[in-house]
Formats: sequence, C-alpha cells, structure tokens
Amino acid sequence: MLTNAIHLRNIGIILGVLLYGNSYAQKKLEVLNFATFHMSYTPDAHKVNFDEKDKKNRDETLKIAKLLAAFKPTIICVEIVPQKNKELNIDYTSFIEDKAYKTKFGGEVALIAYEVGKLAGVKKFMELMSRKPLFITTTSEQN
Repeated sequence: MLTNAIHLRNIGIILGVLLYGNSYAQKKLEVLNFATFHMSYTPDAHKVNFDEKDKKNRDETLKIAKLLAAFKPTIICVEIVPQKNKELNIDYTSFIEDKAYKTKFGGEVALIAYEVGKLAGVKKFMELMSRKPLFITTTSEQN
C-alpha cells in the first residue's frame, strides 16, 4: 500500500486534503488523497497532451474542484519542491485576491488545487515533495 502511494507521486500530483472530524473526543482525522496526471510541463517519462487553456478542459477541472471542495478541506498539499512553498503561497494569495491575476503555477495546481482552496476557504498550501513519509493513524488503529 505504501508502494502505491509512492507510485501516485510519480504519476501526478498528490493533493492531500486533511481535516479534523466533528469531535475532538474521537480524535479522528479524515484524509482525502486525490491524484491526477501533470496538466502542464513535466520531466516525467509519461506525459499527457492536455491543453490548459481549452475551455472544455477548464470547465471539467472546475467540476472536479467543486467535488473536492465539498469535502471542506482545511489543508491542501501539492507536489512541488520545498524551496517553492513560499512562492506557492504568495501565488495562491494573489489568485484569491485578484480575479485577473495570472498564476505562476499552472496545470493541476492552478486548475484544481487553487480552485479547491478558493471554494473551501483554505488560507495556506503545503508542499509534499521531498518530505519524510507522512504516516497518519486514527485512534482505532493505535494500540
């Protein structure tokens, strides 16, 4: 199962969406992990032809973003190198504050992650790439 998670990172973006359960007493943590192909430049060996500017593609990615936003995420993580985390958050904030702003991060980050964040009211993004593995357990899994 851990191998599958590692492979997802190689296939596309890992959009991890985290939020706390309704009750702190239960100490549950709900996680939604969404992965897609890279919608813009990628050095990966497997590439997909995808036109980010095509209206149909933009409409379809917005539908996906709306479905993901219904999860009501509090944290969104995207696949970028840690050195770009500050730039990512400045870019996202500019995207939220200015409708005419052209994002510096394209593809799945702008088309899906930024839209999910805007719809759900998320204030800050986190990068996942080059971090130590993230292991999450719920209270039912603990000994």
